[in-house]
Amino acid sequence: MAKKKSKQAQAGAEGAPAKLPIEATGDAAPQSEDSRQGDEDAAQPRAGQLRKKEYRRELGGLQVDLFKLQTWLVGEKLRLVVILEGLGPAGKCGTARRIAEGLDQRVCKVVMLEPPNKRARARWHFQRFVEHFPVTGKMVILDGSWYHYPATAHALGLTSAAEFEEFLRSCAEFERTLVLSGITLVKFWFSAEDPEQDRRFRAHIAALAKKRQLPVPTLPKDAHPLDVATVRQTVLSLTNAGQAPWHLIPADDRRRARLQCIAELLSLVPGARPASYRKAQPAPAAGQVADDI
Repeated sequence: MAKKKSKQAQAGAEGAPAKLPIEATGDAAPQSEDSRQGDEDAAQPRAGQLRKKEYRRELGGLQVDLFKLQTWLVGEKLRLVVILEGLGPAGKCGTARRIAEGLDQRVCKVVMLEPPNKRARARWHFQRFVEHFPVTGKMVILDGSWYHYPATAHALGLTSAAEFEEFLRSCAEFERTLVLSGITLVKFWFSAEDPEQDRRFRAHIAALAKKRQLPVPTLPKDAHPLDVATVRQTVLSLTNAGQAPWHLIPADDRRRARLQCIAELLSLVPGARPASYRKAQPAPAAGQVADDI
């Protein structure tokens, strides 16, 4: 009887999904958006949301092309850094997982850093990220980059506009240095419209309260934890440089956002456009970033 149970346990372990190569620093890994709010792939689609069957079909084709991108990176011995940014639960984590899940963990790594502790704040701000940069033939996806925590602090009113603008200018210089050193840098900013962003914030707060067994706070209808629009406008206006421009991803529908991000990544990396590349979303209108600033 004991042998039978051990075989069943072994079969269950073999059938368990493998963990993705996500790196985190600190005492514990930060919670992903999927684990905090539930995987929306399993939920019933809301009005206008891309249906699961169509989403899976498009995602499968794009992941095949991502594998071709991986082969090209290894063959050309290039270094690729992909930044996924956006304040609050914008859909960055789910997108990073969909990009990495079909790739070799030795080639593609997802890095998601925790808020800087006292020791990290005493160091150069960019040093935390430099140590995770790829060597030749490798790819790193930053789920939240050097922008994330300073931008969140500014959105909460913890830093002045002058301090934040000076920080952004240092980001532009830092990215220019990266590009000149031979790193291919691709930046995506995920942004949902205010009603959807507000819904996600409130769901996130309710999930945190439930996890800690606390009463769910009743927020006023006009309460919004972060000034997302102002921060986004400031970041885009000061760091949308020619060597590392931002690419906006509408994130009201998480499924469409993931597909569009992967499709644009495939089209933006020079020389890596596979023959079977399929654009999952219409190309953004010319000057879309400029219109949004």
